[in-house]
Amino acid sequence: MLKAQEKEKYILILDKNDFNKYRKDCSFINNQENLAHKIAIGEFRIFIVVYKDMKCLKNINNITKIYGYNSKSYKIKDQIWDEQYLGGVCKISQALYFNGKAKIGII
Repeated sequence: MLKAQEKEKYILILDKNDFNKYRKDCSFINNQENLAHKIAIGEFRIFIVVYKDMKCLKNINNITKIYGYNSKSYKIKDQIWDEQYLGGVCKISQALYFNGKAKIGII
């Protein structure tokens, strides 16, 4: 983390309120400018790497350099999420990290 700070990159931690806000906001998540948020939510992560000015490191222009063409993150960029899907992935993250009500089981 210190090396990231030296390069003026920081970690933005998403909290329970962020997931509550995002889970019904499909227009925000499906906007290419918010790709880093979509990737974090889609991969069940609660952090985003940002620059000092709070702009996200990951964006539509560098996603292939960071992850490659065959990655789950790259494939997420073209997906259009509806409210049901977005709500589901947000609920899973809330259950994993914030003692949410969703139950997760392995079949």
